[in-house]
Amino acid sequence: MRLKINPKKCIGCQKCMDACKEINNSPESRIFISKNESTESFKITYCTMCGICEKVCPVKAIDRRKGVIDINPDACVGCKTCYYMCPFGAIEMISRQSTHYVKIIAQKCNLCEKNNFVAACAQACPTEAIVQAAAISTE
Repeated sequence: MRLKINPKKCIGCQKCMDACKEINNSPESRIFISKNESTESFKITYCTMCGICEKVCPVKAIDRRKGVIDINPDACVGCKTCYYMCPFGAIEMISRQSTHYVKIIAQKCNLCEKNNFVAACAQACPTEAIVQAAAISTE
């Protein structure tokens, strides 16, 4: 499963970002909208599930399950290798509170695994700038 993105349809409302934060119960979105001031257009930064991050992770904290590349936050050591190697800029480093310390880990879109792979960003987009390409099997 993948997301199909058409930036020409994006109006910059950021409803996709709000839906992402809500579904993941996170202060940070896993999809990002930015405005190109010179062209008045919007750029949508998102994970294409290309797999480069999975290949470069030195601790194998990133793997593909059910066609979706996901980061295991418990296995991630915060080395930033995936962050630097992602050609789309779709990986963010976030703080995660542990019992005795704050741990920095990588985070990226997992196509709303918690929501049975129904992408909240696509559901929230009023212009269909973001649509889900295909359903994914949860078996």
